[in-house]
Amino acid sequence: PVDLVRATSTPMFLDLLAVRLDPAKAGDGAVSVDLIFPERHELFRVRVKHDVLTYEADPMSGVADGTFTLPRAQFLAGALSGADLSATATAGDRAALGRLLSWLSTPRPDFPIVTR
Repeated sequence: PVDLVRATSTPMFLDLLAVRLDPAKAGDGAVSVDLIFPERHELFRVRVKHDVLTYEADPMSGVADGTFTLPRAQFLAGALSGADLSATATAGDRAALGRLLSWLSTPRPDFPIVTR
């Protein structure tokens, strides 16, 4: 499973996070973070607003609440395990990414893929 996650493109992984957003946890919250993965030359702005998680590659305008520059593998591990990524903040609100990740539901390893 770890190799599968590593091989997943960043947009597909962000889609996975979007379906894990728990509206009850997010409440009326809103947050935006810029994720910079230098080794992949990727920048994504991830937003939660009105109980919906969206993302945009290479945003052209606006400013995120927090900017986080880290290796993609570190982000994947932190997003899946709940590790504290606040030390990777390079601008803005150091708690923004943790807040966003805290609004995600924990995946069930026994989720039934096919049922009748």
